[in-house]
Amino acid sequence: DRWTMRRLLACVVATLLFVIVDIRRPHALAAGSPSQRAQRRVALFIGVADYQVLTDVPNIAVNGGLTDLAGPEHDVQRMRASLLQWGFTDSTNIRVVLNAAATRDGIARSFRWLAERASDTSDVVLVYYSGHGTHVPDANREEADGEDEAIVPYDASDFSSAAQVVIDDSLGVWLRALPTRNVTFVVDACFSGSITRGERSGHAKGLPAARREPPNDGRLLGSGELGQTVISASRSFETAQELEFPEGSNRYSGAMTYHLTRLLDGASATRGLRYDELMGALRQAVAGERLSQIPQIEGDSVSPLFRSRVGVTSRAFATVLKQRSNSVTLSVGAVHGVRVTATYDLYGSSEVRFAGDRVARVRVDTVADTVSQATIIAESGEVLAAPPTLSDGARAVLSSVPVGASEVRRLRLFVAPAARVALARLRGLDTSRIEMVSDSARAHAALTQARGALAIVVDGVPLPPAEGPSGAPRAASRGDVLAAYGESNLCDGLTRALSIAKLAALTNPSAPSNLHAFIRVVPHGTRPPFDTTTLADTVRLGTIGTSRFADVYALVTVPDDAVRDTRLYVSAAVSGFLSAPFVFFPQARANRFPLNVWYQLWQRVPLRPPAGREVIALTVNSSQYDLSSLTASANVCASSPDTQTRGAGSASDAVLGWTSVSRVVHFLPAKQP
Repeated sequence: DRWTMRRLLACVVATLLFVIVDIRRPHALAAGSPSQRAQRRVALFIGVADYQVLTDVPNIAVNGGLTDLAGPEHDVQRMRASLLQWGFTDSTNIRVVLNAAATRDGIARSFRWLAERASDTSDVVLVYYSGHGTHVPDANREEADGEDEAIVPYDASDFSSAAQVVIDDSLGVWLRALPTRNVTFVVDACFSGSITRGERSGHAKGLPAARREPPNDGRLLGSGELGQTVISASRSFETAQELEFPEGSNRYSGAMTYHLTRLLDGASATRGLRYDELMGALRQAVAGERLSQIPQIEGDSVSPLFRSRVGVTSRAFATVLKQRSNSVTLSVGAVHGVRVTATYDLYGSSEVRFAGDRVARVRVDTVADTVSQATIIAESGEVLAAPPTLSDGARAVLSSVPVGASEVRRLRLFVAPAARVALARLRGLDTSRIEMVSDSARAHAALTQARGALAIVVDGVPLPPAEGPSGAPRAASRGDVLAAYGESNLCDGLTRALSIAKLAALTNPSAPSNLHAFIRVVPHGTRPPFDTTTLADTVRLGTIGTSRFADVYALVTVPDDAVRDTRLYVSAAVSGFLSAPFVFFPQARANRFPLNVWYQLWQRVPLRPPAGREVIALTVNSSQYDLSSLTASANVCASSPDTQTRGAGSASDAVLGWTSVSRVVHFLPAKQP
């Protein structure tokens, strides 16, 4: 059909992320640079899906057989929602130009508007384009490859004519006209004519691909006056694809844009995410799609994203567009991954931490492409008869825990008398995350001292130091269980203790009787035995020069007659006894988990010191559930809010509800030769 042809033959998505900084004027971004007013975050979004001269059906006589596109409007919506977290919230500083409005003149007028709004050296600018791209001959011979890159406006009839498209030289002139040099330019377009957004076949269906390496000067905007960082979806001879997200939704996005927005949503914005960190995660996510494309990076790769933390929240959020009694309209919909029965927590319009008491909770009833309707509910899940009146622009975040789950917001810490010398060190931590208790029986963790060394003890197990940021696996370098905690790693150990407490609290006394989950850790290459009597697994570590590995499996069972209609979401995490807590499943897209069979969650887990006890936590829910936000919210090193996320989807005959299970794993020291 026409949509299938569009998806198979439309050429668009060599995604390029241009970070433009004027290297001649570093003072423009320096601390204390002159500013006439408060910083603005200004965003221009341009998307062209339906071109004036193209149709859904390819015609080889028209621009090489290119067709209209399926995903640019969705891409724009996803990017706009994801950038709310990063401070692009003021509607007067946001312009969206779609389809017929995105003519060549319309794009030029939009850049003039941009210069008017971003009129101060302290302003932060984001320009996003999704649509067709092209190459045209380089008339001034500035390009190393002899061609100018260009974006294609709605009214272009000949995509190879420099007079009808917007070439990189013009973009460079417009960007240099901005008083600020803090500009991020995201272009989701095909510049080589060889990259398609198609089905998962991995075949290029557009114009023939030319195996051409990019210029080595990294100046894709064609200006020697601008220093740039460029992140591209693939090398010029590879295929960058558009995929259906989520599967079965008939809604398409570029694979790069989809994962870029997911990473922006999931990142802790206050942490100062760097472009190279974003790139590493982006490569891993795209690789998880099994696509024949490897994202590339050129130029400056060490700057923090958007080069400013002012006005940035610590997690992604939506806004309440309208309230009518106990019904609200949210600014997110199907293209953002929202599903019916997703639960959101509501906060005030100026909330940035999302850590305190919520104003209300809502449950999504219906979902459109870009908005959804939800009902205000009580903590029990019942419809609230007397709902509160919400403030204009109230912010909504996906709920931290499922309905009925216990929330651990503060680490109850017992400090043994011998360890009270460490109390002074606690003053620099986030005290809103720690509650000092005098009864060790009530404590989640105890701070003790033995043989002159501090130790953090959880469930009778001392936690060996494992320095490194929470959320990233980092094994301790020492093999001894009882080791000293100093100024640098005390907050790390307490963060791990809080994460352990948060994950341990995820138990559902009212779990469905027809839903069961199991998790096992076994030596690599072996299958897990179906043995529900043992309470722990045992694996042996490798020695220096001898690698040993393990595999992690999960089994989720429902009645056979419910398999077809049941859609469950599974997340698994390392609690933090031996390393920083982190989620290892799912790694990229929302998972479609097979039921009633053992499924491998993690393959070839390297078995390295230290030896000791670890706990693997598994949560199974008929709603989406992201444990990474729960572990990230355990940070006691600085103020950081709970960021647990969830959504939902169900069918009439499906198994509904949630359950969780944990598995103790004993890592034994390597056998001595």
